[in-house]
Amino acid sequence: MGLQAPLDCLPMRGILPISCLLLSAWPALAASAANDAPLTAGDEVTGMAVVVDGDTYLIDGVKWREQGIDAPEMRGDKRGPLARAALDDLVAGRPVTCIYYGSGRHERNVGRCIAADGRGLALEMLRGGWAFVHRVYVDPDLATSYNAAEAEARAAGRGFWVKSTNGRQWKWGDLILVLVGGFVAAGGGWLAQIHVARTDLKRRQQSVSNAIGSEIAFILVRKARN
Repeated sequence: MGLQAPLDCLPMRGILPISCLLLSAWPALAASAANDAPLTAGDEVTGMAVVVDGDTYLIDGVKWREQGIDAPEMRGDKRGPLARAALDDLVAGRPVTCIYYGSGRHERNVGRCIAADGRGLALEMLRGGWAFVHRVYVDPDLATSYNAAEAEARAAGRGFWVKSTNGRQWKWGDLILVLVGGFVAAGGGWLAQIHVARTDLKRRQQSVSNAIGSEIAFILVRKARN
């Protein structure tokens, strides 16, 4: 026997009473109110994440920043597209769960986000050398594991911790410059040639950066990584 409408919700002259219309809409209204309720520490939010940069996501239109790490910005830092591509690979187009810690600047939620496979995304970014511990804001409960992951990446020379023979930290642009300089050096007068190559490549990099912008740079990085 199927479900029947209450007697007072039967149509009268083809029109449902207003009380019945409100009653039928109540589940949707309650769900909407629950979704709009302020988050409190420890609340979890799960959704598809759009990676904005190496430490920030958009989930259901809300910006979330990883707690305790700092990655290069997309604007003004040539490492930004690399960090964003690394985080995008970790997210892998699958849902992300973020544990709410509080609100930060620029109307962002701050949280610790976990990939669909259970890995902590901030920890993996540190382990891969694509981000750095934010020692001012890192939560004390996360500081030990985050510092250890960063130290591991530094010791292994991963990501942005690629080093020269004298131990100075290299940026990716420096590494490319040295490789280009090495090829030019084969023709003789290598010191002068490396200087010329560095100057010319820096000028070209600045020109390309200004022309295509950070978003296109990110697309190029993604294509290169694939």
